[in-house]
Amino acid sequence: MKRILAVAAAVLVMALVPGGYLLASHYHASSPQAHNPSAQAAAPATVAVAVSGFPLYYDESGTASGYFADLLQQVPLGARPWSVLPLDEAAAEAAVAARATDAALVALLAGQDTGSLASSKPLLQSAVSLLAPAGAGHLDSLKGQRIAWYGPSAVAELLVRRGATPLAAASAAECLSRTATGDAAACLMDEQVAAATLARLNLGVRIVIVGQPLATINYCLLYWPDDRSMAASLDQWILGLKRNGALASLQRKWLGALPPAQTTTAYPLTLIAVPGAGFVLALAGLAVLAARNHSLRQVLAQRSVSWQESERKYEALVQGANDAIFVLTPAQATILEANQRAEELTGYSRSELEHMRFHQLVPARHRRLVREWLIDQGEEGRIEEVPLVRKDGSIAVVEISSKVARSTARTARVCIVRNITERRYMQREIKRVTQFSERVLENMTNSLITVDADCLVTACNRAMSESLGSASDIVGRPLDEILKTKDEPLGRLVLEAMQAGDTRRHSLTLVRPDGSELPMAVTISLLHDEQVVSGAILVFTDMSHDLRNREEAQRLAMLGALGQVSSVLAHEVHDRVHGVHIGVQYLEGKFPPDDPRRESLAYIRDEAERAVEIIDDVLMLIRPGKINKRPCRVGDILQQAIESQAKRAQENGVEITASLAPDLPPVAGEAVQLVRAVTNLVKNAVQAMPQGGKVRLEADRIEQNEGGRKSQAVRIRISDTGPGLPAAVRARLFQPFTTERSGGVGLGLSIAKRIIDNHGGTMEVESRDHLGTTFSIILQAANERGGR
Repeated sequence: MKRILAVAAAVLVMALVPGGYLLASHYHASSPQAHNPSAQAAAPATVAVAVSGFPLYYDESGTASGYFADLLQQVPLGARPWSVLPLDEAAAEAAVAARATDAALVALLAGQDTGSLASSKPLLQSAVSLLAPAGAGHLDSLKGQRIAWYGPSAVAELLVRRGATPLAAASAAECLSRTATGDAAACLMDEQVAAATLARLNLGVRIVIVGQPLATINYCLLYWPDDRSMAASLDQWILGLKRNGALASLQRKWLGALPPAQTTTAYPLTLIAVPGAGFVLALAGLAVLAARNHSLRQVLAQRSVSWQESERKYEALVQGANDAIFVLTPAQATILEANQRAEELTGYSRSELEHMRFHQLVPARHRRLVREWLIDQGEEGRIEEVPLVRKDGSIAVVEISSKVARSTARTARVCIVRNITERRYMQREIKRVTQFSERVLENMTNSLITVDADCLVTACNRAMSESLGSASDIVGRPLDEILKTKDEPLGRLVLEAMQAGDTRRHSLTLVRPDGSELPMAVTISLLHDEQVVSGAILVFTDMSHDLRNREEAQRLAMLGALGQVSSVLAHEVHDRVHGVHIGVQYLEGKFPPDDPRRESLAYIRDEAERAVEIIDDVLMLIRPGKINKRPCRVGDILQQAIESQAKRAQENGVEITASLAPDLPPVAGEAVQLVRAVTNLVKNAVQAMPQGGKVRLEADRIEQNEGGRKSQAVRIRISDTGPGLPAAVRARLFQPFTTERSGGVGLGLSIAKRIIDNHGGTMEVESRDHLGTTFSIILQAANERGGR
């Protein structure tokens, strides 16, 4: 009996050793609170959480709550507690990429690229589905639909690809509420989050899932791929979470889903005291050890497959890259590897490249610089433009980026070489075309100005800036403030062209700051930015020269026509009419003063005299005579003009006065013609006031500056108090046969202007409606020009 008990005790001890070890290790792995003294002192594992909102991760009264908050708080990463930093998606990924955090908890759609970061196995998986009001049925097409969404930004991309209009929601509750109120046709989000939120808001009856899931969403941890320690720790941590049921428990607590069947083996410690059970427990311990060994082999096999898959992906990525990739030794810059694009760029085969040093690919004058740059630079570097010599001797311009890559096996420098030959050529062409366009615009004789969609000036060429001031004073100001028009505002014409979407041309009159007017033609061409009108180009053409040329052409045509009949007027008509005038005057003297026939003869005499004057005026315009300049007293000229119109002025009730400045110098000219010019102006003034008025003649001395040389001149002003000249008459005032008076011929002002022009003087007119008209004549003093 004692021997039996001894054997049983020995078996029990043998069973208790491995069994107790298994129970202790199992408890340590499964218990979220299992910590050892070293764990208390270990540095925290920092994780950037980019998953937010109820029930996954949210803030409640200053405390992080939710599925992932519980998970990270309760289950440390081996001996390291979690240190949580809430961030958005981009910031979380950037923090891991910059090694500012150990990992980032993000939501990824199945198949979504993680860039340069590695991804752990999912901590939680769910479907991304559409939720709509009950009874809405399946949404056959999302095109044109307003769909609310909540979750990672990739969820919105699903909607965009299907032609929907995404409406971002700040929370799951907002997404579902907008759908319930009809603000959105449906809501696209995580199914499990939606179910938990619907239960919380009591909307489970009103909002339901429609159609099939659009994608699968995985909640994973991203980490730096070179951090093998973190990769191994995360794999072990996630495996432990699944074994001890922590994920299932938290899923049931926060998402309402039932956890999977419990797979953890329970060890009844009370059976250890039973001698017969010790043997069973020992066998169980051995079985568990065998299972663990098999599990480790499976993990190693999976990792081997994973590494092989990663290598295949890396190879496919490198070979499919758009740029040439070279892997170099850090010390000598010898090429270890090169992709297919490198062969195409250099013309060398991969086997030829792998026996070369990288700086041998550049011209001799650049080799030392490139070699030192590759060997002496730090972790990263970049050369924006360097020539590369191909195998056939041709040159390609390339941009080189390099970075040191380290692993447990080796350290290498990776160079990415981008061919920018075509880009540099295009840049040079663009620069050349731009410079050419700028030179053309700057040297245009036409003024050019550009405006934006609000008619604010954005630029102008040299011709416009010289006309209006410096460009800095013009840019940024409203168009109508810069260019004022007599007609319709220029800004309105530009806006009409923008609305119509076509090029337009207008004729208008610009009003200069001094009040003078300038006829212009403007062409409005539109500027487009991605098919949207962003502004306009206005090109101005000065029409004053064309207008003057047309007027001069009309005048010359008229004078040419008159020239053809000048000889007829001079010899045939003038002489005959003059003969009639003399004959009638002779007959008039043959009759007694009281003879009634004298009145008829006097009428014939006056009309003949008037006809002779008209013929003389026409001949004056057609055949300007030679002027014999002599000093002429201005007072005598004015006196003769007043006396010639005294009778007519008395008949019309017009008062004529004259005023001469003291010490008035004589003018150089032909007195008869100057008297004729002034007489025509006084005559017009008297005839313009048939109901009476005043005519005032003034003369004073003025000083002129011609080319830096000062000279003396006399100004004669003839002013009346008549009704003024209409604008239509002022525009063609000095053209022959222009008159508003009934019975007038319209040659008086033309003759006066012609006489003054022939004397080298100037004539100007000022007239205002109902305020009278003033003619100003300026003639050079006799002691300054001729007639001495």
